[in-house]
Amino acid sequence: MYWIVLVVLCCSKVFKEVSCEGWNYNSSSSEGPANWKDTYPKCGGKKQSPINIVEADVTYNSDLKALTLSDYNLTTGLTYELTNHGHTIQVNILKDGTSDKSPIMIGHKGVTYRLAQFHFHWGSDNNRGSEHTLNKKQFPAEMHLVHFNAKYTSVSEAASKSDGLLVWGHFIETGSTENSAFQTFVKEFPSVTDKDEKKNIPAFPISSLIPADSTGNYFTYNGSLTTPKCFESVTWIVNSKYITVSSVQLENFRKLRGTTKTASTPAFMSNNYRPTQPLNGRKVEKSFKSETSAGVRVISSYTVVVALVISIVNFL
Repeated sequence: MYWIVLVVLCCSKVFKEVSCEGWNYNSSSSEGPANWKDTYPKCGGKKQSPINIVEADVTYNSDLKALTLSDYNLTTGLTYELTNHGHTIQVNILKDGTSDKSPIMIGHKGVTYRLAQFHFHWGSDNNRGSEHTLNKKQFPAEMHLVHFNAKYTSVSEAASKSDGLLVWGHFIETGSTENSAFQTFVKEFPSVTDKDEKKNIPAFPISSLIPADSTGNYFTYNGSLTTPKCFESVTWIVNSKYITVSSVQLENFRKLRGTTKTASTPAFMSNNYRPTQPLNGRKVEKSFKSETSAGVRVISSYTVVVALVISIVNFL
């Protein structure tokens, strides 16, 4: 009886705090992001995510090669499970009923990672939503493709290992046209409006979600999961190319609820992002040369040529 009363008391606060699971995104809550570390100590670590990426401070690393994708176009033999788990909307990539056997792979720095799921973070309006920020700019949403090191047998095994995970993050911007790839699962949202609702949907190529020229244009750093237990086991790849979706499609995310169908006071699931965390001396690198850098090189070359011509004239 005591436990029943406890659950009822917890869930009675669900409109304000979204979740009865010991953590939420409400900054004014005792279970909000600033207090996660009280229950989950790793959330107070020195390599936490997300971060603000300051382009001027990012180091270009010529050794960072394009990501290698394997079976990102695959659809046969797969089941996608669209699920609302109260904190986000997530698509689990299932083979033989489990995401631990997903054949979809990504390669980075000689390590192969298996795609288990992808999920989203979004805001209540277009001025907020992404977890990572770029030069302090926050995007309306962010997509995370969660992979685990293929040397481990499962996501759960890999999550606590220092080399366990690779998450490929993508900023989402609004555009004037509908994103047809996103629409393949966004149209199914009415079936999973409430927490704990799930629906199997037809598999589609994951590659269709990814912007062109993405594999060789990214920022990278060592960080953590952005939700408890905040394991510092993530190689972060943050794409420099944006995904564009329509405003209507983003509104469909904002109609999702973080409460169950039986909740007396339903709560919409928006602003489900963790604030950016201190870098604490970590290095952020990029795989591409920025246009500014290229411009500097052009100007420098031009200066050298002019100086050479002047020297020749003076010599004559």
